[in-house]
Amino acid sequence: MKFIPRYLLEKNNNVTMATHASKYPPVCTTEILENIVKDDEGDINYPSHPYDEVYSDVYISDGETALDKGLLQKLGITHVVNCAQGPKFGHVNTSEEYYQGTGMQFYAIKANDVAGFNIAPFLEPTANYIDQALKSGGKLLVHCCEGFSRSTTVVVAYLMLHKDMDVRDALKEIRSKREVCPNQGFMQILCDLNTQLDERRRNPSGAVETRQKYTTPCTEEDLELIITGKAGMVMMPSHASDEVYPNIIIADNTTALDKGKLEKLQVTHVVNCAQGPQYGHVNTTEEYYQETGMQFYAIKADDSAGFNIMPLLEPTANYIDQALKSEGKVVVHCCEGFSRSATVVVAYLMLHKDMDARDALKEIRSKREVCPNEGFMKILCDLNVKLEERR
Repeated sequence: MKFIPRYLLEKNNNVTMATHASKYPPVCTTEILENIVKDDEGDINYPSHPYDEVYSDVYISDGETALDKGLLQKLGITHVVNCAQGPKFGHVNTSEEYYQGTGMQFYAIKANDVAGFNIAPFLEPTANYIDQALKSGGKLLVHCCEGFSRSTTVVVAYLMLHKDMDVRDALKEIRSKREVCPNQGFMQILCDLNTQLDERRRNPSGAVETRQKYTTPCTEEDLELIITGKAGMVMMPSHASDEVYPNIIIADNTTALDKGKLEKLQVTHVVNCAQGPQYGHVNTTEEYYQETGMQFYAIKADDSAGFNIMPLLEPTANYIDQALKSEGKVVVHCCEGFSRSATVVVAYLMLHKDMDARDALKEIRSKREVCPNEGFMKILCDLNVKLEERR
């Protein structure tokens, strides 16, 4: 049976939705994907245009297009997804503030275009963001620096995860509209995702295994390396607040106390991870947010290595999960948005998104400079062991 992309079927309400039936051998390889992106002469070409609509209401573009707010407004763009956020060479240093006066929504990941960069943890959250934007009637610009590798990888993953496409069909769909080429490492990650999705189709009751499999237990040294990187330095947050996962913001106390700013950010739930009147805490209560309609939850955690935050993690993670399921937007804060709040959000991703502690911390660290204290790192590693045993 010929494979028909789902979006073509959806155009005709009289056509019955086909189930995914791959016409391909079970294993996708990077060599197969390379052949898709090459032209008839076997060459890989850079994009002919700064931007192209590669799928209905989804554009892939370079960084210059993303910076041209006037052009984006002419194109009717409502959401911008920056797949290469940052000030470094090969990145595009935009933020939510850059598009503030345009009405456009902003989402970003800090991905490097190198074969060794693990883009896998970013794919599903970003694909979910794209899907929600389109379902709300939006039009998206997904970009990196050249609109060639990182942005393409993200859009291919969206088509795989939300349009039930095989990776080969998804890449062909985009390549028919624009010259693109995910790097070798990204191609392998897309092939791995394809295998996982095929396994879910064969076993619909099972969940896709998106969690990276590690051969060694998690250690505090592993987590420290994620935080410090090759430079070996711990950095304090660059911003007062950052969206570190769809609809989850980690923030400092100044953000949490600024009710006007929270309303502009469309926050519906506030989680104070450092409640109390003493130094290093934020003395807010339910009454403080009463007139805003925001829901409030608090734990009284000290940012010290000897404080046992473990009993507080699962109840707080459950609260965050329920808030998100009710279509809320949650700000999780402590005093600096650095240690306690980061620990809580890492635990949420472990408990409710089936992430290993290392992948969860990588996800957050890619969006914000954070550093759970040494005791909290040990507790997260202990939680990781418990969850592995539960699995």
